[in-house]
This record gives sequence, C-alpha cells and structure tokens, in this order.
Amino acid sequence: DTGGDAGADTGADAGADAGDDAGADAGADTGDDAGADTGDDTSGDAGAVTGDVGLLVQDQAIAEDGTVLIEQVIIPVNGWVDIHADSSGAPGEIIGFAQVVAGQAQNVVVPVDGNRVTGTLWAMLHVDAGELGVHEFPGPDAPITDANGNVVVMPFAVTAPGTEGG
Repeated sequence: DTGGDAGADTGADAGADAGDDAGADAGADTGDDAGADTGDDTSGDAGAVTGDVGLLVQDQAIAEDGTVLIEQVIIPVNGWVDIHADSSGAPGEIIGFAQVVAGQAQNVVVPVDGNRVTGTLWAMLHVDAGELGVHEFPGPDAPITDANGNVVVMPFAVTAPGTEGG
C-alpha cells in the first residue's frame, strides 16, 4: 500500500504542478510586461498590440500572377499585410494587401498592382480595427507597432515576373 500510494501521489502532483506553474507564470509574465511596455510607448496608437509580432520576407521576383510572397507573419490580432511601394527609401503608397488571422502564418501570398511596383517594396503589418475584413487605411486599420513603438515593416527587393536576381 505505501509504495503504491507514494507512486500515485508523486506522479500526479509533480506533473500537474510543473505544467500549471510553467504555463501560468510564462503567460502572466509575458502578457504583463508586453502590455505595460506597449501601452507606455505607444499611448493612443490604434496599432499598438500586445504579443509577438514579426515579418520575414526575402528578395524575390514578382510571380507571374502578380503576387509577392511573405515567408512568415507573426501577428497577435487579426490584421493585414500591406505592401507599400518605395518612396525615397521609406514606405510609400499601398499597392497591395492580404488579410491575415491572429497567430503565425507561413507563405502569405499578396497580390500587388504591377503598374505601381518599385524596385524595393515594403511589407507592413496593420491591424483590422474597423469593419472586420474590410481594408481601411488610411483609417482605423493602422500600422502595428512593436513593444518599443516601432512600426512592424520590412523592405525587400523585387524583380519583374519571370526573372531571377535581386
């Protein structure tokens, strides 16, 4: 009896405690810290979010169907990946966008206006803060900022469809 009881109690308690503590602590710490930092650094910014954000995009040829590929999107809320033309080394007009759901997405295909493509394009994350599923920028669908108040944006070089290089 003693051996059986000790084994059952130790296994159940250790497993439950380790799982519960790790999950609760990690979630509380990350959420509290990110929330405080984002709120302080971006007060009043409609695009301020808490949680991980990120973009990964490589230089590429525009696809034959007029799209570009965003390798990875990490976004804590539903939103948009907007593609901006280059304007003197900074993001200019929006020439394409694609909707993304909260979480992590791989290989997001974004159609772009081939008549307005520049040699460098800028991928930028925006929130879907107005009417859900309707791209409203300028307007409520503001650019997302990270915990330091920086807009989440990444430049990448493009070449014409069917050509390689960059």
